[in-house]
Amino acid sequence: MICSSENLVLFISSVLLSGPDSNPTWRKIRGSRHLPQDLMSFVQIKKGSVPSQMQATGMQSGDGVYGGWSFSDSTADASRYVCSFAFNAKDNLNRPIILTAAHCANNPRIYYQRSGVPHWVSLTFEKEWIGPGTKYDYQFHRTDGLNNGAWVWFDNGPGKIDFKGFRPSDDHTLDSSKNIIASQSAEGYYAVKGTWGYYDQKVGQVLCKSGRSTGLTCGQITHGYYTFNGIKGWIETGLSSAFIYAVSGDSGGAVFTEPTTAGGIKAAGIVTAATIHDPTRNAKGEVNFSGDERPCLPFMEGNSSYPDVGPDCKMIHMPIDYVDDQQLITIVTQ
Repeated sequence: MICSSENLVLFISSVLLSGPDSNPTWRKIRGSRHLPQDLMSFVQIKKGSVPSQMQATGMQSGDGVYGGWSFSDSTADASRYVCSFAFNAKDNLNRPIILTAAHCANNPRIYYQRSGVPHWVSLTFEKEWIGPGTKYDYQFHRTDGLNNGAWVWFDNGPGKIDFKGFRPSDDHTLDSSKNIIASQSAEGYYAVKGTWGYYDQKVGQVLCKSGRSTGLTCGQITHGYYTFNGIKGWIETGLSSAFIYAVSGDSGGAVFTEPTTAGGIKAAGIVTAATIHDPTRNAKGEVNFSGDERPCLPFMEGNSSYPDVGPDCKMIHMPIDYVDDQQLITIVTQ
């Protein structure tokens, strides 16, 4: 949720991990999301006596759900998405769930296109924790019957920025190449190998996130006891080389440790908030910029500073182990 051109943009990353779909013809909205061949053997289609009211509505055989995917709050527009998923998990009764931010919609809908026949799948909301003066911003949904696993999708390609800014001239999609991390593949799935809780996260460590709007971005922990929503306990990251670190639509996305060379990660949190700036206005409110400058920089076109934002883009996330404070939730790992 974007508050204003000079305020925080709310994001929350999910705490659940899901695995790739087994059907090689499956496509997710706005791009192919084929299951890597080496992951086929991990896919299982589970059948059992799950209460029918908890089954995903509209589900077809072979459908799945994974961290890093986006979802909509409506079936009216296949191009409309509002937030991202983080990780697949199990609730206290060992039932499959997936996590996202609590400030996101409670009625996530996922768009699939298999063999040219599109369809929507609606998940069943179970619980959420959020409110002023709390350090929580997460919800989870039942995923009975859907393929899932310890995988987080990431997009590191040249077209991954899906953000046009606060004005028509802010077409940041033209700057997508500036968000690419050269050491990582253009797209794929990371394997979730474990969790990385609050006390594991130290200032200076590199953490990454996967979200729908800006894809894969990484930064360093700059504050390990950040005050947000009126309470301490959040983690702030920054010092990112990304053109846009995070923005609306990345909410609920997965935050995780820096990927290993083998593609392994540890679940670290849920994207909660980020700073972003409107590049078309200077500190005096003058509209004299081209819209091509990186948001959050202290100087735009060399003639304007933004003391309210400072020299660095920031992102805030809820540590992953906070999901255990209300009830036992187990992140799916390999």
